[in-house]
Parts: sequence; C-alpha cells; structure tokens
Amino acid sequence: MIVLITKVCVKPERVAEYKDTFVTMARETRKEPECSSYLLFQDVQHADVWYTIGRWKTVEAVHAHMTAKHSTSANAKAMDMLTKDPEFSICQEIC
Repeated sequence: MIVLITKVCVKPERVAEYKDTFVTMARETRKEPECSSYLLFQDVQHADVWYTIGRWKTVEAVHAHMTAKHSTSANAKAMDMLTKDPEFSICQEIC
C-alpha cells in the first residue's frame, strides 16, 4: 500500500474555510477507485496545522489523485490560505 501524508499550516483566519474545502475534497477522494482510505486531521494543540493521510494501491494511483479535478481545484483554492508550502511524503506501508 502507498500512503500520501500531507501537512499544511493554515492562516488562522482561514481555518474554517480550509476545513470546508478539504472535507469536500476528502469525500471526493474516497470515491477514487484505487483509494483505500483518505483522512483529514486537525492538530489538537495547533488548530492551524492540518494533515491528510491517504492510502492507495499504487504510486500511479497517488499521482492520478494529485491530478484529479477535485484535488487540483481544492489545492489551488487553498494556496492563499496557507502560511507556507505544503509538505508531502509518499511512503510505502510496511506493516
């Protein structure tokens, strides 16, 4: 299984808007045929820090997700909500 982990830092005044955008995006992502799961997290100590963890069957499926309309649209919308560039890690699940 391939796991995409993303960390973003959101401008405090844009947190609610970010949440709305990415809850919708997560719902659409879960419909992708090769997506096993996709979760959105908010840090409990730092409300402006968010993570997504998605699981796909292949690296190609991750790349398809990154170029899917719902992903590119949400990511473009979010860019001015962030305080810095997102951090992405594509990992292979071991156990």
